[in-house]
Amino acid sequence: MTVVKPLPRTARAYIVCAALGAGACALPALLPPSPTPWATAGLLAALYALCELPARCRLLGRGLGGSVPMGTGSFYPVLLAAALLLPPAAAALTALPGGLLARVDEPPAGWRRTWRAAAPALATCPRPAPCVRPCR
Repeated sequence: MTVVKPLPRTARAYIVCAALGAGACALPALLPPSPTPWATAGLLAALYALCELPARCRLLGRGLGGSVPMGTGSFYPVLLAAALLLPPAAAALTALPGGLLARVDEPPAGWRRTWRAAAPALATCPRPAPCVRPCR
């Protein structure tokens, strides 16, 4: 029998900060004057979530001898396509459904799913431009 250690407070704080950062990255896509192509963003988000579902389903997984990848991150090319085709804020939104539906092998599942949804969203977030003052 394995003993499950509780998640340290610092790890929980780090995950909360990552989730808040991912929300800040995705916020411009949700504000009214955004040129977000919702059809493309929705299609890529649904495709990524659909690709993560077989790992959670026993019938489609390795139960019947299938060769479905069981780990998370097997379908990062979908997120790469989102990062290349969409504005950064919309690309951050495409990672959320798949990250929240991904298979979790060890507890605590909620914290792991939150991290798996926030990490790719942060990866697509643009870096702020440095403040450069003109030389005189």
